[in-house]
Amino acid sequence: MSRALTLQDEQTGLIASEQSGMTRDRQQPLSQQSRRAERRPSRPAPIPQFSPTPNQPLKRQTPAQQPEAQQPTLPTVSPSANSRPVPRPRPPAPTSIPTTVFSTPQCSTATQTPVPVQRQQEPQKDSVPNMGDRARAIYQSRWLGWSRSWAFWWTFAALTTTGIGLFSAAVLLKLPALPNCPAIFWPTASASLRMYCAELAANKQTVDDLLEAIDLVNRLPEDHPLRPEINRLIEAWAVDILNLADEQFNDGELETAIATAKEIPPNTSAHADVEDQIAEWTDIWSKAEQIYAESETALRKEDFRGAFSLASRLLQMPNTYWQTEKYNQLNNLITITRRDAAKLAQARDLQGGGIEDILKAIQLAREVKRGSYVYGEAQTLIIELGREMLKRAEIALDNQDYNGAIAILNKIPSNISLGAESDDFLVLAQARSKAWRGTATALEEAILYAQRVRRGRPLYEKAQGLIRQWQLEIQDLSLLSNAKQIAQPSSVSRLQAAIAEAQRVPAGNPRWEEAQNLIADWTAMIETIEDRPYLDRARQIAMAGDVNSLQAAINEASRIQSGRALSGEAQQLIGEWRDRLQRIQDQPVLDQARQLAQQGDLSGAIAIASRIQAGRSLYADAQADIADWQADIDGQRYMQDAYRIAVSNTVGALVSAIETADRVPSNSASRAEASRMIEFWSRGILAIAQQQATADLRQAIATAEQIPASTGTYADAQQYIQQWQERLQPITLETVPLESYPSDSANSSTTP
Repeated sequence: MSRALTLQDEQTGLIASEQSGMTRDRQQPLSQQSRRAERRPSRPAPIPQFSPTPNQPLKRQTPAQQPEAQQPTLPTVSPSANSRPVPRPRPPAPTSIPTTVFSTPQCSTATQTPVPVQRQQEPQKDSVPNMGDRARAIYQSRWLGWSRSWAFWWTFAALTTTGIGLFSAAVLLKLPALPNCPAIFWPTASASLRMYCAELAANKQTVDDLLEAIDLVNRLPEDHPLRPEINRLIEAWAVDILNLADEQFNDGELETAIATAKEIPPNTSAHADVEDQIAEWTDIWSKAEQIYAESETALRKEDFRGAFSLASRLLQMPNTYWQTEKYNQLNNLITITRRDAAKLAQARDLQGGGIEDILKAIQLAREVKRGSYVYGEAQTLIIELGREMLKRAEIALDNQDYNGAIAILNKIPSNISLGAESDDFLVLAQARSKAWRGTATALEEAILYAQRVRRGRPLYEKAQGLIRQWQLEIQDLSLLSNAKQIAQPSSVSRLQAAIAEAQRVPAGNPRWEEAQNLIADWTAMIETIEDRPYLDRARQIAMAGDVNSLQAAINEASRIQSGRALSGEAQQLIGEWRDRLQRIQDQPVLDQARQLAQQGDLSGAIAIASRIQAGRSLYADAQADIADWQADIDGQRYMQDAYRIAVSNTVGALVSAIETADRVPSNSASRAEASRMIEFWSRGILAIAQQQATADLRQAIATAEQIPASTGTYADAQQYIQQWQERLQPITLETVPLESYPSDSANSSTTP
């Protein structure tokens, strides 16, 4: 508590000292006070000592309102022209603390009047002093003391000087402001300003800015001192414009490049090249477009090799746009078109398959995107595939497979533009399924269904054709029904009347084939009724079995003409009877021939059997016997020749005899004899070879090799040949190294 009182008393002394200083200032002349105020910097506003209550705000006191010393309020100082604001009074201390007067050490006045301070007790407030206010008071007292010291003024002077120097340097180093070319009033602008702004615009290197630059400087008169420089700049800028136009041309903007080139002033040297440059650009562009168009034509024809060859010519065009962008675009089109064409080719291959193959083909064709050169072809193929499915459904209907037709119809993709046609097909399918019952009532119901297809629909004409067909079919059913009634009971006259009624069905009508079948049946019935007596009499005649009876039966059955109902049965009976007749006639001849053959007269037998002519019943038997007899004759002749040849008993004769005997036919009676003699003569050849082996092995081998492989002697001959060949091989002694022979010492040591 004593420490708090001491601090508060110290603050009170400081304030009193300040008040005495201000009183001395008021006692000096006004001019002196003014000069002092000018030199002295303004002090900061004092920190208020306390805050007013909400109900009673603090009022600033003037010198006229200052209370006497005996009043309890703190003294105030009237502000001068340059003085700081009057500090707010500190809050009064509690009344219980005695009043004490202090003098500040900074004041050097001889006599100081203490300022009494009456401490009042605040109503309804705590008696504890405000520590924040005391801290502000201490800070204020220190600030006031420091601001009156010489160090403050030296620091202030140094900072001021430094700030002025920095500001001066910044002003000196700051570049002068550039002219604002868009805001210049050109009629009064100088030539140098025009050239400056023109060069500034030309540096942007755009066509509009270059033209603006030329227009700015070209307005100066021809006799202007800067005209040579102006003309040089205009020439350079004109060349820049032409270069920019060429860049536009290489960027693919031909029209823009031509328009830019035509903007070049006519009084420049670059203008002389404009027409030639435009002509060159146009020629290059037209050639490139022609190459591109030819490549597109090749693509539409699916000539991919030709299209790529044409596209590669774009790389030789002196234009960046055609060398890069258009070439890449065309190359991508070739790649895409080739891929799409392959898909379409695969789809066409699948078109001839089943329904699932057609659906796969549709999916492949739908993968061709819009923009492809074969897109139109793909769309056409999709329509064709859809119609192909409709055809398959139509075929199913023709086979009276209604469920199969509807199943095919439902598989057609909905995005194929066959909506109306498929709807009409469904209606007609239902109508046709009704008509399959074949009755007049069913046909009338089918007509009602078909009439739902109105005029203008895709299948209207087909529906009308079916309606006409079913109407005719109803009429035909009526005619055929009448004809069937007429044909009962079956008689020639009634059948003929039924045929006449059925013939009223015109050719081409739906029931025409049925009418023709009925007519054929009734005609056959008439022919059977007419021809049956002839056939019955022929059978009765043939029962006798003799030549005359059989011939008479054949003649009677032959009265039935070919093509009639019983002609097949009649021809079969005629064939049987004719065979029996020929056998009766030719059997004695064949028997006579066989008898001669048994007697050994083979030639006579052949002559007799040859009388049986071709086409007769026993002709095949006669020819078989003749072949056997001829084989026997040939076998005997060959054996006689072989015996005659083998008489000399030489190797050559025996070989020739074997060859002759081997020609005896296998069906000849002499074949067994021939085989036996071939074996005998083969052994004779082997015996001769064995005799030759004693003198000449090579000749013996040659003789033995002539024995036929089909004989039993052939195996023995091969063994002899092998032995003789081994004997013919020279004997070679094997050379044994000397080291392999035992030494004498070794032999002596091993000898017992």
